[in-house]
Amino acid sequence: MRLIYRITIRLALSLIVIMSFWATVFYFSIVREINDESDDSLEEYAELIIRRQLAGRPLPSPNSGSNNSYTIEPLDSNFTAEPYMHFHDEMMYIPEDEDTEPARVLTTIYPDNSGRMYKLVVSMPTFERKDLISSIFWYIIILYFALMAVLVLVATLVINKSLSPLYALLGWINRYVPGHKVDAVPDSNITEFHKLSLATNHALRRAEKYFEHQKQFIGNASHELQTPLAIIGNRLEWLMNNTPINEEQFVELTKMQHTL
Repeated sequence: MRLIYRITIRLALSLIVIMSFWATVFYFSIVREINDESDDSLEEYAELIIRRQLAGRPLPSPNSGSNNSYTIEPLDSNFTAEPYMHFHDEMMYIPEDEDTEPARVLTTIYPDNSGRMYKLVVSMPTFERKDLISSIFWYIIILYFALMAVLVLVATLVINKSLSPLYALLGWINRYVPGHKVDAVPDSNITEFHKLSLATNHALRRAEKYFEHQKQFIGNASHELQTPLAIIGNRLEWLMNNTPINEEQFVELTKMQHTL
């Protein structure tokens, strides 16, 4: 497998992990920000209702068609719990739409001027988590493939440019034939490739040295073998011409002569 393909596969796998982690963090960050804004709005609306009730002023309509709705429930006189404020999510029925929608709900308990406790529930429609997850998922898919296309293009250009000394050295190795004249080993000012060129040049000198020794050995060996082989050939020829032999022996001697 080529280096560019291996790098591309590793980038793709790494990008999947990174973007999955990023999408998870992004989702929970968005949810937290939306909940914070909703909680602030609910808290302000609840404070407005409580102030109006304590001041004896008219209260807003419990469900005027706006985003917020509320209910006030007087608690039993024996209720002794401390005032508190609690936020949570739940599905609320919307009469106008005749359907349920996700809502952010604030439940608080507070006393009036006479010390009687009331329970106030304020709610407002909020986002659909499944829709948000689906939107984030598809946008992440689109972003992933867009980033992959850009990364592959950039990685290809950068790697091909950065590894051009390596490709030049590999091309030189493919052209090299021992004993034939070749160009000088390609060099580079990049430290790693420079060391690789030095190692290749050192290996080249050793290969040429061993090749010359081999040529010299073969030349000497062939020269030394010429005389005994010629003597053996002459003796076989003399044996065939001056010795009474049968046909089978003559065939074998002829084979030996051809081998020599």
